[in-house]
Amino acid sequence: MFVDTTNLISRYRQIVAASWCVYLASASFEPYAYLARWTDLQIEEGLTLDAGIEWARSNASIVNGARIRFRVDQTDSGRVDRFLVTSTIERPDSDGWKIAAVHHIPVTVSKDTARFEAPFSKTLNTSLRYVVAPLEFIRLDGGTVDTARANAAGAFVTDIRRRLGIESPSGENVRYFYTNSGNGQDLLGFSQFDAPTDGFSGKQPVPFIFANVAGAGEAYWHELAHAALSARTPALDQSLEESLSKALGGTMNRTWSQFTCEKRSLILDRELVKDVPSLFAKPDAELKTSTTREWETAFLIDFLAMKSGDNALRTLVNGSYDLSTRSAARSSIANIIGVAPAELVRQVSAYNSDSALGGRCKKK
Repeated sequence: MFVDTTNLISRYRQIVAASWCVYLASASFEPYAYLARWTDLQIEEGLTLDAGIEWARSNASIVNGARIRFRVDQTDSGRVDRFLVTSTIERPDSDGWKIAAVHHIPVTVSKDTARFEAPFSKTLNTSLRYVVAPLEFIRLDGGTVDTARANAAGAFVTDIRRRLGIESPSGENVRYFYTNSGNGQDLLGFSQFDAPTDGFSGKQPVPFIFANVAGAGEAYWHELAHAALSARTPALDQSLEESLSKALGGTMNRTWSQFTCEKRSLILDRELVKDVPSLFAKPDAELKTSTTREWETAFLIDFLAMKSGDNALRTLVNGSYDLSTRSAARSSIANIIGVAPAELVRQVSAYNSDSALGGRCKKK
């Protein structure tokens, strides 16, 4: 009996391509979506590639204008149900589109179902998983979970939520995918990954963290702070959440106090200033990078917590404060403390002067 596989292959390509569009749409077009839940995708009869793309466009929150391009190749000439999807995720750049990630995913299709295979699914076992609410740890590079460090991480997230009055969703743990070797992008099947690879977090389709810093292991504090804030409903403004995560969880695998003692020169050198007071004094038009505002706001939030405690942090989180610009952030936090913006800048600058930081750092 002769079977014309041409139409079958064409049909399967459409199923795979449309499935991929739908899946990525549900995961907000983030390269990080590959860490989320893997499942069968039921495809409606007649859903074509064009229809899948249109569905994705109408249902996705496309982050920073990112776009997905992909190619579907049959991997076994003797079968029509095995394919390889090569996905290229691109982000806008001054010179056009820049590739942010390239990923290869094996796919098995059956009738109108497509199963995407997580590259690390065969290596995971129960010894590499550990749950301590509100976190589920999933180690990707072999070895066992450091339960003491994991318990400290769970306590850290719980404490931040307590301090800010954020309730943990019942029965929902944040998935903490991590390596202790810095090669997480390879383990996840990326042949190229230009996005920051030390760590990141996301909320779709389930809250998750990816920590990829040698030595951070189960406790990458900055991303754990993001995990604590992920339970906030409604979600915090992105700039506020990032600055809060720096102030509460630090950065570069250091707490905020450790960072200001050991690595603040990274910010200062970037802006060509000698110290933190000079950074605050620099005019908006002369700032070198757009992320400087987040760092400044983190200094302000750290000072707010020191000056006025957790109740002031709750006021910041629960109020409708504008932190979208440097002046707005200064005015908002000055208002919570009860001083004029200029006085706030003076106090924060004095608190973070080299002499003041030197005294605090010596005590650590």
